[in-house]
Amino acid sequence: MSSSANATAVLEAAGILGQFDLVVSGITAREQHLAGKPSPDPYAYAARQLGFGTGDTVVIEDAAAGVTSGSAAGAIVVGIDRGAGHEALAAAGADVVVTDLRDLIPEMNDAR
Repeated sequence: MSSSANATAVLEAAGILGQFDLVVSGITAREQHLAGKPSPDPYAYAARQLGFGTGDTVVIEDAAAGVTSGSAAGAIVVGIDRGAGHEALAAAGADVVVTDLRDLIPEMNDAR
């Protein structure tokens, strides 16, 4: 999930595009008439395309607008504090906030 129009190209250049079943980019949002973050539209669209309910998904975000988007969609939201601030991410709706991805698994177990 990226608002960037070049998200697919970046993933391809990194050699990891094949690791993703779906890429929702700025281009996708424009083509599908999706409101951008903090609207829940991008995450709700992605869940539908993958055959999941939004309540069965986990969103990982490092920005308050993305956290708000995922939370409004009904997903479990993990905020990664890479400068946005723990409090800001929690206030935006993050269920869990971590500072390092290595902390993610233990924190996710606590969120359930």
